Amino acid sequence: VGVSFIVKAATMVDLGTAEDFAVLAGSGITDTNPSVIVGDVGLDPTGGVAIPGLTCAEVTGTIYDNDAGYTGGNAPGLIGCLVTDDPLVTGAKADLVTAYNDASGQVITGVVSADLGGQTLTPGVYEENDAPDSLSISGTLTLDGQGDPNAVFIFKSGSTLTTAAGSSVNLINEAQACNI
Repeated sequence: VGVSFIVKAATMVDLGTAEDFAVLAGSGITDTNPSVIVGDVGLDPTGGVAIPGLTCAEVTGTIYDNDAGYTGGNAPGLIGCLVTDDPLVTGAKADLVTAYNDASGQVITGVVSADLGGQTLTPGVYEENDAPDSLSISGTLTLDGQGDPNAVFIFKSGSTLTTAAGSSVNLINEAQACNI
């Protein structure tokens, strides 16, 4: 008697107001210049002093935080592009928690090593299997949508995503950035 099972493919996660954020964090954002961030950056509940090194020139969107007393002391490049006490970032963080719970509840379809660089992955839900339970990209990670513009890629990690200088994510065969 054969055994069969169904593996649930990754499904789209509704990001709500978090959708416009390229980076949305709770305790800090570390930047080693130069970076290129397309979209908004948000930090809540920690304030802008926990964004050392990031400058306005590196972000095509707006940088939001909830630190009314922030004056740019640790990151003077933020003066002019940092919006403080904006309720948008608080709402986006709440929506992020909802989206996170949806993504974390999806069935794992593949296991990856901690360094995603040099790999080509197809749509699915991936979990990191190496210590220290964090993901990194050194080199190029290729995501292959296999001709499906609605293909979804979810990466589960217990901690952080670190990208090395010069690393990139290459989207091919109709893979879309909004589905990662």
